[in-house]
Amino acid sequence: MFDNFFGPSRNYLYDYKTILDNNLVNGWFMNGLHAWIKTDPNSFWQMARFGLVFLILFIVLLLLSAAAQIIITGHSAFLIKNNSDTLKNHKHFSLVENLRKIKETVVSVSVLNLILKLVINVSLIVITLPMLINQNGGFTWLYVLLFLTMFPGAIIASFIIRFVACYIIVAGQNFKQAFLKGFNLFKNHWLVSVEMSLILFLINVFGSLLIIFIILAISNPLWFICILANQYLYKGAFYILLALTYLIFFLLFAWGAALLATINITAWTSLFLKLDKNTADSKIVRVVSGLIK
Repeated sequence: MFDNFFGPSRNYLYDYKTILDNNLVNGWFMNGLHAWIKTDPNSFWQMARFGLVFLILFIVLLLLSAAAQIIITGHSAFLIKNNSDTLKNHKHFSLVENLRKIKETVVSVSVLNLILKLVINVSLIVITLPMLINQNGGFTWLYVLLFLTMFPGAIIASFIIRFVACYIIVAGQNFKQAFLKGFNLFKNHWLVSVEMSLILFLINVFGSLLIIFIILAISNPLWFICILANQYLYKGAFYILLALTYLIFFLLFAWGAALLATINITAWTSLFLKLDKNTADSKIVRVVSGLIK
């Protein structure tokens, strides 16, 4: 199927020399694009099809992640705000209600997630530019300066975007209103947000180590069984066991990643509800106030 889609000459996907020879990088983009289509249309359409498939997969994954975030945020906010009697047979958990919520907010949340990824990736690229330009250490001062400015900026942007997403999903605000309120919420409670991020960072680190430990603990007997199958059974049994081993690894990894993501989203949603009602206090401020008194 992929051979028919991409054509017989898939090596063109990696033929970067064609791009450079047609002056796509060093010259005017449109002139180079026209020259590439005119001189080697086969490689151009191979690359265009590959780019189209990649773009479609990226959009689908972006929308699916936004939909999951909307459901988890909405459900966790509803569970936190209501008691157990209200939760019984409530329409908030119905499939129709979830689809309606996703339809209303999936575009805005997807744009926010895309902005967050762009901010983080651009910050990393800008920070590493001095090391790439001069590997002899001549721009160490510039690297330190960019790290001290871009890294905190990316973290602050992530805090604001999380609050903006909560305003869109939980409070039903439009994009502009949610952005203004999210910025003001972070500005007034930045210390509590930093504390939450540190706590979640530790949870993610220890949670990731625990997931890796579980995968490694399960992998040893599975690999031993695969080795035995390769030695004493026919090849078909070996490949079946090997495929099952990789499937178990993937399912454990996906389960762990989903669990950590749910914990993070629920924690930020709970913090948002408290900050929005102005009922959350900084632990550092309380400790310092107690020491001063």
